[in-house]
Amino acid sequence: ELGYVPGKRILFNTQVWDNDDGIVAEGYIGLSADLNGEKTSEWAELELGSGPFEGAHWIGENPQPVYGVMTNAYTKLGPGPRLPKTCLRLRRVFRLPAGDIRSAVAQVTGLGAYELHVNGRNVQPDRLLAPSWSNPDFRVHYDAVDVKSALVAGRDNAVGFWLAPGYSDDFSRFGWMWLSPKRAVLTLTVAYADGSTDRIVTDGSWESTDATPILSASIYQGEVCDAGREDALWATPRGAKTGWKPVTVFPDGPATTVNTAPPVRLCERFRPVSIVESEPGVYTVDFVQNLAG
Repeated sequence: ELGYVPGKRILFNTQVWDNDDGIVAEGYIGLSADLNGEKTSEWAELELGSGPFEGAHWIGENPQPVYGVMTNAYTKLGPGPRLPKTCLRLRRVFRLPAGDIRSAVAQVTGLGAYELHVNGRNVQPDRLLAPSWSNPDFRVHYDAVDVKSALVAGRDNAVGFWLAPGYSDDFSRFGWMWLSPKRAVLTLTVAYADGSTDRIVTDGSWESTDATPILSASIYQGEVCDAGREDALWATPRGAKTGWKPVTVFPDGPATTVNTAPPVRLCERFRPVSIVESEPGVYTVDFVQNLAG
């Protein structure tokens, strides 16, 4: 039996199967508790047929870079320039009406890898390398994320993605790679105490920028970061207005299915014990710890 933590809201990604092992519905079930730890409410959204992204579109980088084509998961990449390793940001500002927000759940995924930010907060701060790994030729996993505490009723709000290449062409020629433009899809459903709802989706009203502090990101090669390019308010209604462009709206995207795997989490941080300039402009950072995956 689940133990209810006082004041804690718990969200479960959920699938419903029939007797023939077919998925007939998927979505989320949520539970919450009062300060005494007693269960106070349940809320659920289980989708049949079309799934959670009906009316939403895959959106992403603009202009679209020239990418290679992978016919299956085991295609060997030939010689030529590597795919872009820049990290894209997407955002939308929207206003919520005044009222008591009962629940707010974002169903979301992105490729190659994504972070979801709401009003300046990374709403999955200990989650890394989302979505969970899959073969995007066949399906991509999406998550249900409780964002109620990050939203403000009666005011402007902002939701944003930070997209990275993820498992790209520098990962492994035998791995499941994403070799198409970076993109994301989202449905954010806000339910109010009076029974009304609002639904925010990814569409052409969003904007994008590649003017981010991460100039390059790679599973193998790490990051190249310019902290001087950071805009701490980028995923808020007060973020910079210059440097943003309309997003590309893709006519279609990979099939999606709810994620039922445990997430990759940040478990421990290491600080270097020494930093030595071994030659001009070259530094050796010693963590006294093997950091290989």
